[in-house]
Amino acid sequence: MVTLGYDLISNLAGLKTAGAVLANSLFMASSGMQTSSTGVFIMLFTTWIIGSLLFVSEYFQIDSGSEIGTDGNQSVRILLTILGVSLGVALVFWIIHAGSLANFARTSANTVEQVLNQVKKSENLLTFFYVYLLILLLCAAALLPIQWPIRKSRFEYVGIALAPVIVGLALLIAFFTNLRVIQADIAFKTAETFARSGTWPVAIEIYNHAIKLAPNEDFYYLFLGRAYLEHAKSIANADEREQFIIKAERDLLKAQSINPLNTDHTANLARLYSLWSSFSQDPSQRIELAEKIINLFRASGRAKPE
Repeated sequence: MVTLGYDLISNLAGLKTAGAVLANSLFMASSGMQTSSTGVFIMLFTTWIIGSLLFVSEYFQIDSGSEIGTDGNQSVRILLTILGVSLGVALVFWIIHAGSLANFARTSANTVEQVLNQVKKSENLLTFFYVYLLILLLCAAALLPIQWPIRKSRFEYVGIALAPVIVGLALLIAFFTNLRVIQADIAFKTAETFARSGTWPVAIEIYNHAIKLAPNEDFYYLFLGRAYLEHAKSIANADEREQFIIKAERDLLKAQSINPLNTDHTANLARLYSLWSSFSQDPSQRIELAEKIINLFRASGRAKPE
């Protein structure tokens, strides 16, 4: 239920309160609140009921033959408890999550720094989701066992000493191999919004932020290089424009070094040098760039430009 809430509760309409965000996500089909739809609500309700029934059936299977399995009143109480606890736990997360989304809508971002802060806050939504699920798992680990095993091993104290280290190491590995990668993808998709509107300076900053989170993704460098190149086209000052082209070259070369078998990187470098040569006024530099263009297009298997 928590995971479904994280997936399905959104605020595309830019609503300013948690209640409005929840209502729009559960009962409206469009972000503009023009068409009502109960599809999401029915899916959540069905998941809640069937999941609770499955949980109860597993409980009775474990305790088959006991009085619990034959006591109808006890069965109803257990089912109602599971329904109430699961819904309560889910609602707490949904309200907090919806409140965070509403807070984003209430906060305007007018500078690059403010946009980056918004991006980081959106990444923290995922962090909170992970932490919330981890707390639920720890609670389940503490509450679900019917009987705790008796400790008889002479290595008991060694295990107790190693447990915090192992848990910390697991969390650290998860942070770098899972959480940061997804946060980087969130930032990358946000940058694409600004790239489509041609707001290249903002897109560049967000792409750089995504690379800090996941420095080994070649397509992040590819899109950062494209952003530098597109921004360079709008700059009238020749020296400043060339600096952005050099930065684009650096990032495209980095993308190629991470994934050298992707011929798109090779072709994109050729296109970069083609654009660079069109701006250059130095004949020797134009000849040097032309040789690079021909060699790169040959290496990529693409036809060389006119």
